[in-house]
Amino acid sequence: DVQLAGLVVDPNFVWKKQTVTIAFLNGDYKERLEFRKIYFEWFKCSHIHFIEAPLNQSADIRVGFGLDKGRSWSLIGSLSTEYSVNLTSGKVYRDFKRDFHPSMVIASVSRRSILHEGGHSLSAKHEHGHALANISWHPYFTNGKMFPQMTIDYIQNNYLQTFPLNQSLGPFDKKSVMLYKIFPAMTTDNFSSNLNEDISMNDQFYSSQIYRHFFDNDYKQCEKKIYPGKSNVQIALECYTTWYTQCMRFVRDGEFCEHHRNPWKEYQYFLWVKNETLPLPYRRVQTNGTIIVIILLLVLLVCICALLVWQHRRLRRIERYLTSPGQQLSRSEL
Repeated sequence: DVQLAGLVVDPNFVWKKQTVTIAFLNGDYKERLEFRKIYFEWFKCSHIHFIEAPLNQSADIRVGFGLDKGRSWSLIGSLSTEYSVNLTSGKVYRDFKRDFHPSMVIASVSRRSILHEGGHSLSAKHEHGHALANISWHPYFTNGKMFPQMTIDYIQNNYLQTFPLNQSLGPFDKKSVMLYKIFPAMTTDNFSSNLNEDISMNDQFYSSQIYRHFFDNDYKQCEKKIYPGKSNVQIALECYTTWYTQCMRFVRDGEFCEHHRNPWKEYQYFLWVKNETLPLPYRRVQTNGTIIVIILLLVLLVCICALLVWQHRRLRRIERYLTSPGQQLSRSEL
């Protein structure tokens, strides 16, 4: 059986509205463009319509680059519509204006940082806090002696905090982009994990189920176009262009959006989301496994047929030997 891994999400801060505005506190054109390209990967599995807005328009998410001493962080989901972080005091406060302090800080424009903090901004929490992770942390790590630069509060809040089952979707996912790098020495059972730089298929699967209604909003007109006489390929090429439209709206890089434009794949992805099936890689594994089983069965069938033919010929020889006393057959002929 294929077991799906999950995602840790706070349902209280899942976005209720489909259009979410993002403003930048700083950063040059290149940094902002790179951020938009990478962050937009979350659109595929959420169908949240991201729009860049001026800072003075109280954007839902306020992004800053390198503003917090080399640290990256983000408020969880829709919390950013009400709160910001005062970088001077380091405290979270109720922000009615939302035009000065950030709700997300990226230490450097890197794929891992943007996707990880982007996951937080969509309400995802740290995967190692999954209710089923069962990580046995080493006391030498939890007491702060292993990494003196980490405070006890930091370790408690970012590593040791665990979340209830109603926030832990599916089993624990070692490939999640929301997982920290964990060294074997940090645990008593040599558990370790990598610093994942991609949104895993399980991150995508459960994000898409949380925001499933946004998919329906975007494709409801496409669903109406399905009628006899028109192929799915035609429908896909004509209608499933939401990704490209939103890419041009948020990323605003024609070459990038055109290069990744693929209405047919967008249609297939929506079918996957709508049918709530296994993530695509697992489906391929299952398909490959099925093919292997079929091949093995065919080989077995051929072997059985060959054995039956050989047995039939042997019985014919024995029968001829028994009915013809004067005829001698060698042992090899039998």
